[in-house]
Order: sequence, then C-alpha cells, then structure tokens
Amino acid sequence: MPVNRLMASLRARAIARRVAAAGGGKGTAGRNLPIIYLPGILGVKLHDRRSGVDIWGAPGPILFPSPSHKGYAVDDSGDVVAAGALHHFPIVPGLVESLVTVDVALTLKHTFGYREGRDLVFLSHDWRRDYRLVAERLEHEIRRVRMDFGPRQRVLLIGQSMSNLAIRLMLRQCSPDIRESVAKWYAFGPPWRGTYNALKMLREGYHPAGRRFRGFTPAEVATYAPCYQLLPVDGRMLSPDGQPVAGFDIFNAECWREHGLGDPALTAGGGEVLARLQSRLDGGRAFAADVAGSDPLEQQVPQVWFAGDRNHAVVAAVADPGGALVTEQAIRTRRPELAEAALARGDDHIPLTHLTHPACGPLVRSLDAVPHGESYVLIGQAHDHRALINHPPNLETLAMDIAVMRSQE
Repeated sequence: MPVNRLMASLRARAIARRVAAAGGGKGTAGRNLPIIYLPGILGVKLHDRRSGVDIWGAPGPILFPSPSHKGYAVDDSGDVVAAGALHHFPIVPGLVESLVTVDVALTLKHTFGYREGRDLVFLSHDWRRDYRLVAERLEHEIRRVRMDFGPRQRVLLIGQSMSNLAIRLMLRQCSPDIRESVAKWYAFGPPWRGTYNALKMLREGYHPAGRRFRGFTPAEVATYAPCYQLLPVDGRMLSPDGQPVAGFDIFNAECWREHGLGDPALTAGGGEVLARLQSRLDGGRAFAADVAGSDPLEQQVPQVWFAGDRNHAVVAAVADPGGALVTEQAIRTRRPELAEAALARGDDHIPLTHLTHPACGPLVRSLDAVPHGESYVLIGQAHDHRALINHPPNLETLAMDIAVMRSQE
C-alpha cells in the first residue's frame, strides 16, 4: 500500500475516534443518510471506448500516448465517456499515487460505515461538458436514491469545486419534493463568481506530467463548456499603470482578441473562429447569470461552505504586450507593483470574498466554534484549492456535522 494511502487511513481512523468520543459515529442513534458526491473538473476518469483505455485516470496515456488513443476534445462521436470517480491517480501503480477523494471516502467509511455503491454515491459525469447536464444528472440520481431507499428518504450532497454550481442550479430549478429531500449540502471551494484559472486553462491547456508529456491542449480545452462557465463574472483588467481598462468585458470575443486573453489560435483566426468563441462565451455568460447571487429556493437547504485564505487568488487580469497576465506567478513576476491590486487572499483559485459576500451563514475559523447542524462558512488553511477536500480539519468538521445530521434525522 502506498505510504500516503496508509497515512490517509490513519487520519480517517483518528477522526472516527474523535467523532465517537463526541457521541457520534457508528453505533449511535440515527441511520446513515445516503450521500451523493459530485467530483469537480478532472475528478472523473475518461474512457476511450475505441481503444478500451482510460485516457484520463491512468498514467499510461499521459506518459506514453498512442496514436490509437482518442484525443481530449469534446465531439459528438461518443467515443470518450465518463468512467467513474477518480479516487486516486496512480503514478507508479502500487507505490506512488496522488490521492483525490480517498481521504473523504475513508473518513466516511471509518466514522459511519459508508460504502461506495451502497449509501455513498460518487456521481460520474463527463466534466468536459456543460454543467447544466450535471445538474440534470444530479436530479435524476436523487430520484433513483429515493426509489432505492424509500420516497421519504433524505440525502446529503457533497460538491467539489465547480460541481457546486451544478448543485446550485439544480436546487433553483428542481421540483419542491426534490429540494426538500436534500437534508444538507457541503460545498468544498464553490467558485460562485468564477475564477481566472479558467482563463489559464483555456490559454495553456493542462499538462499534469509536464509539457514534455501528453496533456490537454488549449485547442482541446477550447471545446469545454465548463471553462467558459467558470469565467469570473466580475472580470476586470488593469492597465500597466494600475487603472481599470474601460469597456472590458470578459464575455466579449473582441476583448479576447484585443487583450490576448486566451490561446492565440482562439483569437487570431478569421470571423468564423471569433464567432465560435463568442457563442461559447455567450453560453458561459448565460450559465453565470443562472447561478449568480443567492436565491430563496436554494437557501431552503442548510449549507456548509469550505473556504481557505492561506494563499492569494487573482481578482483582476493585468494588460501586457505579450498577452494578459491572469496568474499570480505572472503578475508577481512581470508586474509586481500591481500585485496588491490584482490579487486577494484566498485558496489560490478563489478569493475569500467570493464566499463571504454574501455568506450562507456565520464565518468560522475555529473548530471549537463550528455550529454543527446549521449553515456556516468554515475558513481554513488547506494547502490550496485542490486540498480543501483532503484537509484534515475540514474532514473532521464534515464528519462531526454529518453525525449531528444523523441524530436529527
């Protein structure tokens, strides 16, 4: 067993002991509420049905790509499908792996006896496609769970990063009976107002093993609706002297061409290329409007938001002759004098203010002050956005809160 998986198991058992000492966990009053977990972008395997290979979720196609493997672009062929949650990414199988949802699954298992496929569902979805489809898929899954457990069964939802936008959309659009069946919603790093990291991915693609190996190219990422749906809704750009650029609109293709926001291939083409980009940006703007702000319907569901402020997140792009600066590293390197204006405390993807104005409940920084069973925002010190779901204090808070929900149900 890889060392990090062994450590994750030990941490989960320690959390289980603390929950039991507080009067919760297995063997106490109350039954497990079924949990539906929605992974975020990159959190689900992609399977190429032509070659019979997981092209995302296994090291082979990344390190040693084959011409027989399908690419990562979205198309209508149906050759690439979602193939289950990416719990861990093996680097050297059996020895070294990157943990994704292993920590939370082990915590739920050791504390309450949850089992994947029984009362713990990791909702598989193609994260490259429109998150409106994820919202529809979630509603169908809630109905399926209620068919299995009974029409009065209530469920818990756990969302990771962007999947929380699909949950919010579902709660705003679903029938009252579905909304009432959600006992509580735990949102890890919800990007309510988007993130400049979406621009980074559209410009650079994503190369998990480095640029010398296979990755998601900018041309492939350009076909992903979620990247446009994740653009910062209050996107701003600063001029080299620190002044706001007048007329800047992050959902306008002409602004992308003028300021070099994305991959040059996205904006350097002719009118047809720009029109395609504008259509995708229009879709992103419409989605952002549908999940913006707060809504009385979603507020009917108790919520916990897990945030972090250990790092800094971009809150304004910076104009530059070589293309807009949209990452913290680029801003600090090329325009360090504008870092204070262009960056804000956050988890490295999302500024903390996106989760505090307005917040779903009181802001909590100490585990001793958590109002378990109610709505609140927990502000912690996870290493980065990705680590929010693995951060031990977050996992302990999640377990303690679920113990309270079990007793209430």
